[in-house]
Amino acid sequence: MRTNTRSPHPNLYSWFIEELDATGKKIGPDYKPWGSNLHFDAKNLRVYRGLTLEDGKAKASDGIIGALIPSEGRRHSAVVYSFFGTDRPVDTITLRICKSEDEREVCAVWGSVAYISEWDFEDVRTPDTVELQLFLAPSRFED
Repeated sequence: MRTNTRSPHPNLYSWFIEELDATGKKIGPDYKPWGSNLHFDAKNLRVYRGLTLEDGKAKASDGIIGALIPSEGRRHSAVVYSFFGTDRPVDTITLRICKSEDEREVCAVWGSVAYISEWDFEDVRTPDTVELQLFLAPSRFED
């Protein structure tokens, strides 16, 4: 991967990402910055309660979790997401809404490519995954 600042269309975008093979040869298209919206439908939203231990004391946490599915609309079609270097679609996109510890509101994105791990003498495959974590101020979370 490398960022290229020699855009063939500098009025449209000033940089793009190139994917390279092991020898440094460019493979695939130019990946240009996307300046528009990404549309998703939220499915299977549910409330969860969690407990964690901090300094030997139990701390409860509440949240909302669900799946995000790329949506189709009148002016856009569903998009397929994948990680650079793979040709697999990301099938698991999770939305997690949590109450922030303070009044700050933050959106974080986390992702992992698929991997296989051994657990109790059994191979377990974890798929390509993306998670959007939205931390809301307590007052907005309760609304």
